[in-house]
Amino acid sequence: MMTYDINITSAKEKGLIRNFLRFDPNEKTTEYDDNYILNQMEACNYFNEWLNNKYCSYIDMLRKQHYIAALGEDGKRTYRIKGYFRSIETGANNWDLRDHYAGQTRFDLEEQKKDHPAADLLRIPPKDYNSFQNEDFWSLIYDPSTNKVGVPKAVSISSVIETNGLTYTHQFVFRTDKYIHIKHPKGDNYTKLAQQVSTLMNIISDQLTNKQTDNIFETLSAYYQLFIVWMPFAHINNSLVWGHINTILLNNGMSAVPHGMLDQYAMLLSSNSFRQKFVEHIKTHQI
Repeated sequence: MMTYDINITSAKEKGLIRNFLRFDPNEKTTEYDDNYILNQMEACNYFNEWLNNKYCSYIDMLRKQHYIAALGEDGKRTYRIKGYFRSIETGANNWDLRDHYAGQTRFDLEEQKKDHPAADLLRIPPKDYNSFQNEDFWSLIYDPSTNKVGVPKAVSISSVIETNGLTYTHQFVFRTDKYIHIKHPKGDNYTKLAQQVSTLMNIISDQLTNKQTDNIFETLSAYYQLFIVWMPFAHINNSLVWGHINTILLNNGMSAVPHGMLDQYAMLLSSNSFRQKFVEHIKTHQI
């Protein structure tokens, strides 16, 4: 069973930092708070223990794991994230303390009428156009005569996720400023995705237990994409679910990998297109 030694010096010496960052620090310099790495290692250890014992429900596990990822096991290890146009060289005071709502889902926050982020803004850079050209929404926002993305007025677009008998249409708005406005699911959609994500985790667990992992990439891809679209927490979603992916990869005899831009692809691509990106990313980063 994979277990992290909660020691930042050891993690750096062993090259484990890459498991928790968007990019491999050996390939691209990334600024981070050491407390973030320590919290994520503890959160992964907790998830791994649950994966092997299942002593509580999936949702309860997520709540507890989110608390650890936000504050550490002792509830005292806060961490900061880099603000826009800021550098760690100018001091930690120029970074933003992570606003985490530790252990509370978006559903919990809505019931308590607590204000929290309910949307994401994404922008497709020109270098990534080829990743989206087969999506149904591409013709609505792309002008082939100019090779530019843009619209005279906001348009509704969507991608379709099909997995394990569920078809979910993920809807967003493409704005005139070229940003894609994604409202995270609420109400019945939130509940439906919660049930499906939990089911997929059960399937993954069974595959690992029975050593039937020939199709593990397909299941992991569906699980990761649906989790990102579901977006159960106000913050610390991608760190949490990528910790799941890496834990499962390690338990399956593979290397853990940095998550790159997969979270953005997961929110914008249909399931078949995303699966190709996901598998390619995992295989490319094996060491």
